[in-house]
Amino acid sequence: MKRVYDPTIEKVAQAFPRVDVTDVLGARKVVAEFCEALQKSTGRPRHDQIEEVEKTIPGPKGAPPLPIRLYVPKDRTEAGPAFVNFHGGAFIMGDLETEHPRCLAMAAEGGAVSVGVDY
Repeated sequence: MKRVYDPTIEKVAQAFPRVDVTDVLGARKVVAEFCEALQKSTGRPRHDQIEEVEKTIPGPKGAPPLPIRLYVPKDRTEAGPAFVNFHGGAFIMGDLETEHPRCLAMAAEGGAVSVGVDY
């Protein structure tokens, strides 16, 4: 039985490369290359009212620091909501760039300080 999807979602799903999740390094490479190619063709999403700030935070004891990216609405003048995003990808793929559009949209459309966490 063929599953029926929204036509836009189906196009995106068909464009996404097959990933062998049993090969962690290979899966990461495939996803990173796909995202890089997508950004080259469409441009990296930007928003002139959102400031992006790169930082690191301490990792667990004995582990290296974790990179994070803050997306801060420039017109924000008081405390408000925050969105912390730990990317999906079966905990083997995904990074700050794969989640960039989502984090940017949460800050731009939701008015939240958005935090992308790389691990």
